[in-house]
Amino acid sequence: MITNIKHEHLDYHKTFEAYRDTKIKLFDNVNTAILNKDDESYDQITKRLSAETSTITYSTNKTADYLATYQKTNTRMEFQVKVGSEEHVFNTEMIGDYNVANFVAAIAVAKNEDVDWKDIKRSIKDLQTPSGRLERVENDKGINIYIDFAHTPDSLEKVLEFLRERHPNGRLISVFGCASERDELKRPMMAKISTNIADVSIFTAEDPRRESINKIIDEMVSGVVDQAEELTDLNLRENKKYYKRIPERSDAIFFVLHSLAKKGDTIVFCGKGHEESMAYNGVEHPWSDRQWIETSLKQDLKRSAVILAADKGTRLIGEDAKVLRKIAGKPMITYCVNNLLQAGFASINLVIGYKKDEVIKRTQGFVSYSHQDKQLGTGHALMIALDNIPKDIKNFIVINGDDSAFFEPETINKIYQEHHDKKAVVSFVSLIVDDPTGLGRVVKDKNGQLLGIVEEKDASEQQRKINEVNDGFYVFDKKFVQENIEKIKQSSNSGEYYIVDLVKLALLEKKPVHVHVLEDRAEWHGINTLKQLEEGDRKMREKIKSQMAEKLRKKWINIKIKK
Repeated sequence: MITNIKHEHLDYHKTFEAYRDTKIKLFDNVNTAILNKDDESYDQITKRLSAETSTITYSTNKTADYLATYQKTNTRMEFQVKVGSEEHVFNTEMIGDYNVANFVAAIAVAKNEDVDWKDIKRSIKDLQTPSGRLERVENDKGINIYIDFAHTPDSLEKVLEFLRERHPNGRLISVFGCASERDELKRPMMAKISTNIADVSIFTAEDPRRESINKIIDEMVSGVVDQAEELTDLNLRENKKYYKRIPERSDAIFFVLHSLAKKGDTIVFCGKGHEESMAYNGVEHPWSDRQWIETSLKQDLKRSAVILAADKGTRLIGEDAKVLRKIAGKPMITYCVNNLLQAGFASINLVIGYKKDEVIKRTQGFVSYSHQDKQLGTGHALMIALDNIPKDIKNFIVINGDDSAFFEPETINKIYQEHHDKKAVVSFVSLIVDDPTGLGRVVKDKNGQLLGIVEEKDASEQQRKINEVNDGFYVFDKKFVQENIEKIKQSSNSGEYYIVDLVKLALLEKKPVHVHVLEDRAEWHGINTLKQLEEGDRKMREKIKSQMAEKLRKKWINIKIKK
């Protein structure tokens, strides 16, 4: 049996004709061929069949041995299959025109094996929609949200056409990518299909593997330059088609659910479906569309964070922006953003400077940006970002984009909550390290009371022996920062403005300052040298390997419980 021959696997077969000929070879010397009469390759297949091969045909719109017609609602579908003078009625929860075609194909196979009609009807009625196949995600936002595995031009077109018909009101938004090391020719084709049917198309990651995500998206965009406009703001005009590039799939999900979609709109996330990992540069990262959608739906946009991401990283050989250096196949800044998103920080501002255009291209989507054209220190970076923190925010996080990849969302939440509970104006995270070189020292008196933080450049010989260090993670009371940010003085040694001076000012004013000593030192990993970058890469690979193993263990436990 064959259902259809469509544009797929051309990375191996090179041309559609070669791919079609290979599939047709499957019918050489078979006794019975069950064929889809609606498929464009039907005539080519029948010409290749031997005289001894009997043929059974099926269709949803042409005269065939098994002809299906159907009616559908929002929750169920009824279809009829006519075989000669007989007609049989079926009911199923699996909706979609393509499912009818698949059902009638399966019925033809079953009847060829003498399966009773009653058994066929019972089986179809009991079938549940497989995970990741037009899977609906319930929510209280009034948005129609679906997850589908569609990853070919034909499957994407069928899903979008079905959803357009099923939900005619509101906008249709598609979110998908194209996998690397696969058929490259389909990239512009799929983008064109989406922008032709959907109102807004979001081009994002789908197993980029060893290829640049932005290169893949560039090739997708090449197919829509004449029929869609790039989405640069949220003032969408009627009867206009839009596309937007968002390299990180997690960011794409947050953007669509929090910034773009409105009540009555329909969103479909395509390409990953049931899959539970995403491939980056030879590393399989844990991933689930459904889990990220559910995480995004829980967030309420009431938490804000600033990520410091302007540095070059002078001790790292090369010209890449420091935060774009990769660990376990991904830029380190992407881990920081994902950790904050999972912790509920839905307002995220990146302070960028060195190679800022490249940083924007790789991180664009859900985050906003502040531009620090002259890198005059962390205090100066905060001055620039302050105006971009939402007005209704009381407390906000400041974190480094180059050393925060290993923070657990639960730890971020805990630190933020402690700041609130202590009614502090400044909170910061410290940790005990064996080698404090290059880090600011946390200075305390003999009773353990905080005296301040001193940067290494300004530290005395005695202070440099301190092994409790500041790891660059802060929580601030916004009003306190607004009242004191201009009081930060330029360092005479480095010419920089230090964010740690806000700690000093709070102590001088006898304002509450909270120090959170990081319990698990593994959650912080500074990256200033190539050796530290290599260590971070190894450490992240081990963490991901452990996460994937735990995911597999839980999956097997669930399977055993169900049995």
